[in-house]
Amino acid sequence: MKHQVWYLDAVTALNQMRAAREVGIRTFALWRLGSEDRSLWKIWDNPTEPNAEQKIKVVPSGEDVDREGSGEILVIQRQPSAGEREVTLDPDTNLIVSQKMTVLPQPYEIREYGWQEKKVALTFDDGPDPTYTPKILDILKEKNATATFFLIGIQMQKFPGLAERIYREGNAIGNHTFTHPDISDVSQWYMKRVELQLTEKLFASKLGVKPLYFRPPYSIDQEPDIADQVRPLEFVQNEGYITVGSKIDPNDWKKGQSTEENCG
Repeated sequence: MKHQVWYLDAVTALNQMRAAREVGIRTFALWRLGSEDRSLWKIWDNPTEPNAEQKIKVVPSGEDVDREGSGEILVIQRQPSAGEREVTLDPDTNLIVSQKMTVLPQPYEIREYGWQEKKVALTFDDGPDPTYTPKILDILKEKNATATFFLIGIQMQKFPGLAERIYREGNAIGNHTFTHPDISDVSQWYMKRVELQLTEKLFASKLGVKPLYFRPPYSIDQEPDIADQVRPLEFVQNEGYITVGSKIDPNDWKKGQSTEENCG
């Protein structure tokens, strides 16, 4: 079935602005910022410039993210790439009369894995904590269950015995950074040398293991919707980590609220 779709891309906007200039309209507003065809900015300031239509032949990928699958394990499978278009200009009206997308722009693609019916994987963040971690470990041991603990390096440095108990009792260890920053606000050098590698070295010295899993602090980028949120995870993935999200969160970490209150 064929469909005809109308939308305001850079080609349509260029035609509109050129026509508006002919009747004396000089300035324009864009609705809405963030969802625009980004090639529009190449002609926005001077739409009547000769051969301006040539500037919009390359179509940037934009900020959208394609998320496929279901689960908490996030794998970046495709980087964004620009598209290309061909345009035909009417020399009499100086308007574009047709366009053809020869290459479609592609956003980041993230594959989400791990979902299984009637199965759950337990994870805990921000420890080890001298008050709550022993209680959690006691319950896990009593129920013959294991979990993944995403540990903060500076906390492990304070309580290495608890980290050793976590690992000794069969639980998995994940990297939750060294100081628990918002990873979108730190440089790649700092992220690599301090938040990732320093934590790695601490785990290696205390437990003799290198963590495979990573979880961003504050649940940042657990469900990335724009490219800027994906880039920190891409860096972490290139360092050899598997990023694990936390969309299903009981919010028991909120002050004054219990797990039962948030899950009920």
